[in-house]
Amino acid sequence: WIASSNNFPVVQVRVQLTDKEELMVDIYIAESERGNGHGKKLLNQLGTLCGSIWKNLPLIAEIRHENQASISVFRSANYRPVEELADYVKMRWFG
Repeated sequence: WIASSNNFPVVQVRVQLTDKEELMVDIYIAESERGNGHGKKLLNQLGTLCGSIWKNLPLIAEIRHENQASISVFRSANYRPVEELADYVKMRWFG
């Protein structure tokens, strides 16, 4: 999914079904649009949409520990840490 503002793409979100029966979420926010709430809004809309399509599959994000901005966006969109690994934190949507 790609969200636009004033005909300019601001957020891209991808979802992939894993072999663990999870929906892996990946997000990119245009640098000029970071901090404007676009990521939070799209992640929450994505959670609602995916929940209606794949009712029993969790939305998961794996985020490198050093990427605190991304962790913050996911936290603001009701994702919570469910597992700490060496290189990244695994977060799950609890919308």
